[in-house]
Amino acid sequence: MTESQEAHTYRTLSQRPISRRGLLAGGGIAMGSAFGLAACRADEPSPQGAGGSSQPGAAFTMPTFRPSETVVADLEGSSDLMPAFLSYPAEPPRTVSDPPLAAGTAVSVFGTQGAPAVPLSNNDLWQAVAADMGGAELDFIVAPNGEDQLQKLQTMLAGDDLTDIVQLNTIPQLPQVLEAKFADLTDHLAGDAVLDYPNLAALPTWAWEGCIYGGRIRTVPIVRGKLGAIPIARSDIFSQAGVSLDWSDGDSFRQACRDVTDPAANRWAMAQNLDRIWVRVVAQMQGGPNGWRVDDAGGFTHESETDEYAAALEIVMQMYTEDGVFHPETLTGGDPQAWFAAGNIVLQHSSYAVWGFLGRQYPDAEIASPRLPAWDGAGTAKNFVSTAPFQFSGIKIAEPSRVAELLRALNYWAAPVGSAEYMLRAYGLEGQHHDLDGTDPVLTQLGQAESPSPVSTVISPAPAIYIPKQADGATALYDLQGEVVPDGIVDPSVGLYSEVEVTRGATAEREMGDAVIDIVAGRRPLADWPAVLEKWRSDAGDEIRAAFEAANAER
Repeated sequence: MTESQEAHTYRTLSQRPISRRGLLAGGGIAMGSAFGLAACRADEPSPQGAGGSSQPGAAFTMPTFRPSETVVADLEGSSDLMPAFLSYPAEPPRTVSDPPLAAGTAVSVFGTQGAPAVPLSNNDLWQAVAADMGGAELDFIVAPNGEDQLQKLQTMLAGDDLTDIVQLNTIPQLPQVLEAKFADLTDHLAGDAVLDYPNLAALPTWAWEGCIYGGRIRTVPIVRGKLGAIPIARSDIFSQAGVSLDWSDGDSFRQACRDVTDPAANRWAMAQNLDRIWVRVVAQMQGGPNGWRVDDAGGFTHESETDEYAAALEIVMQMYTEDGVFHPETLTGGDPQAWFAAGNIVLQHSSYAVWGFLGRQYPDAEIASPRLPAWDGAGTAKNFVSTAPFQFSGIKIAEPSRVAELLRALNYWAAPVGSAEYMLRAYGLEGQHHDLDGTDPVLTQLGQAESPSPVSTVISPAPAIYIPKQADGATALYDLQGEVVPDGIVDPSVGLYSEVEVTRGATAEREMGDAVIDIVAGRRPLADWPAVLEKWRSDAGDEIRAAFEAANAER
């Protein structure tokens, strides 16, 4: 192994000792730490992190949005709408003219990933990326998906053992943790300052709203398209069954689900999660809110408290227990994506990105995204759009020059789809990690092994639509977002923080979700729903509501 190879290390957190004492007694945010558990609001004035020099609470402007001036998509986008590429550019341009880091600069990253990667010492792809960055020394620390990432992050915080760049989630005492452990990025990114990092400036304005704490820019967003989740149907099977995807109202939607279901052919309309997906979808068709609803007086009402949700709960219960349109293993396990590919289910409601995945994995399957009707037939249902960062990352406290250095690394990794840097990071070296089909890169077996890394969980390029060899699908998605995003329904709680939501909210939501499943499956009477709601309110809901109302009043 060469000296340069030795500089590129790759570790999993399972290689680091984790003790309960270290987790609970360290000086960071460990459970019950000195930070306290008072509910915090995202816009409270607060002490300054060390990354910048502005005074706490000083006014600032959101980062200036400027789409890439180097990469030109086939179909133009905007801050709200994703551009689309019908094929990868034949000569991908560079977006970073000079190496972002000096040779030998160390950069450590903590994040999650879904598949084991080849260690950096033997990973030609990521060594090529490091060399392209100027000869950086990269150190990846990985918490594999499925492990308790929260515990690992808390262990790092408690031991004051953070990497340079850290994937964050909405953890307990997040505002205090950001102030105490992570750099204030405001002076580096507010207003036109972000233009020093053009690939970060290309991130949509709305994504930054979830990165503001204490009136300061504390994190960098990992963002997905605003389009959010959409219905995805096996249009070929609907057509073969003679069932229309043009639904005029809720009754016609429900009838189509009945008509396409054929147990003798091992085919049902749908599966997936009952409470988090299908009850919400039907409530959306009823005109319900996305997460929360705010009235003119600033009062917050959770989606589960609405008449629309109650109506949806009863309808989905009938679809499950009477219509028989759900796959019989919906509640017992199985793989809905595999069922969808095999034609065992023909309708799902998933992220728009799933369309691209299905198009790549199953090119012979014909898929479409039908518009959901308003349940009463008054036009189409408004889409729930995403305005929150998918996740976000922080830079540990350092001198301003070091913070700027790490932002240059993030800027490089945020190079957009269509660029040379993105091609290298995602697809590696031609002939080794990918081959070209026309101008579209196709990962080789080695490329599939070497490309995963935690980088994709600490930064993302500006959202874009690109489905290799599926130009029609990319065009259809592009057109769909133009129809549904402009008048889509946003969640008004995005950018607001409730300590109770983070600490007790998940348990309360899970218990309520379990009750929804029991009611839909006929294991519990619908008459229990008011009591279920009251328990959620007393366990956490009313305190979350109060925190959101107070924060929203000051926003």
